[in-house]
Amino acid sequence: MDLRPLNAPETVRRLRSVPAGEQLELPIFTGDAGAGPDRPGPPVPGRRTLERMVTAILELCCGRRARAQLRPLLRPDVFTKLTAGITPRYALVNSVQACFPSAGVIETCATLRGGARPVAVAARFEATSNGWLCVAFDFVGMPHTRTRPSHVG
Repeated sequence: MDLRPLNAPETVRRLRSVPAGEQLELPIFTGDAGAGPDRPGPPVPGRRTLERMVTAILELCCGRRARAQLRPLLRPDVFTKLTAGITPRYALVNSVQACFPSAGVIETCATLRGGARPVAVAARFEATSNGWLCVAFDFVGMPHTRTRPSHVG
């Protein structure tokens, strides 16, 4: 029995260490930057949490996650759009980037891998009293993606 991996392992890039005096404090991705007097609402999710949120929404689009699990996390019109064209194809989140255009708003973009061509998604999350709500989720740069994510996979 041959147990060698089919693909060569990914190489790990070593990042240059920044001296402590030159480091900037960016609590936006620490995951523990909770609500406070200047930051009302739910805690800001970390990068890994955002990746999980995007992955869960992709799983919903592909029919791999129960609709009831994500219904409370998606605005009703976004939920309807994403579940209207379920396809059995699947993609994995490759990278996630986020920006914070205003208080209580996170805009995220992610690249996906797993299909014949690279795909990107864009999402917008807004803070509510119950947590973060996805108010927009779109596949970027692909035809007919407004109704069915047929290119994923």
